[in-house]
Amino acid sequence: MEEVPDQQGESQKPPSWKEPEIVNISAVPNSPPPSQQFMPVGQQFIPAGQQFVPVSHQYVVQKNQTAVVIGWLVVVYGGLMILLTPLNFLPVLDIDGNLVELPYAYKMSASILNLIIASLSIIGGYRITKYEKVGIWIVMGSLALSFVGGIFLAGIFPDSISSVGFTEQESLAFTAIFSLFCNGICAGFVAIPLLVSNNGLE
Repeated sequence: MEEVPDQQGESQKPPSWKEPEIVNISAVPNSPPPSQQFMPVGQQFIPAGQQFVPVSHQYVVQKNQTAVVIGWLVVVYGGLMILLTPLNFLPVLDIDGNLVELPYAYKMSASILNLIIASLSIIGGYRITKYEKVGIWIVMGSLALSFVGGIFLAGIFPDSISSVGFTEQESLAFTAIFSLFCNGICAGFVAIPLLVSNNGLE
């Protein structure tokens, strides 16, 4: 290179210039290009070298209130059953207005059955208000018990209904149809939380 004289007449060599070294990134194993280098942050990936503020994302899902309403209605229904159970011991009249004497064993059996069904309804209804799906199955079980228990009592004590104006066969048929109709409606009502969206049941 030529020496360039400075203002004082002294020769000065220009600074040496060196070609930049080119590094082949593809030759380095497992090293993505700079544009594809990312840093994992939680569930997100932020390009390496950039400043970031970690943010936790929380999503609140509003649960449907249908389960709460139906659950408390079932609890109230169970409470009313308990309060009305002593009515089983009141005198019964037939269609002609005559007093009918029902067996004491029937009255006791019906009262115990009502108390069991009412207790299951209260427990199941309360658990439905807590968005627990098992509460629905508890109430469904109480309805099934009501259906089977009613037919059983009608078969063991046929006079309890036939004395009111039905024959033994008619009393069993009437009890089965009426109980199936009522319990079916109640089961459909209790199952409503399973059909709505965002029911929140667990």
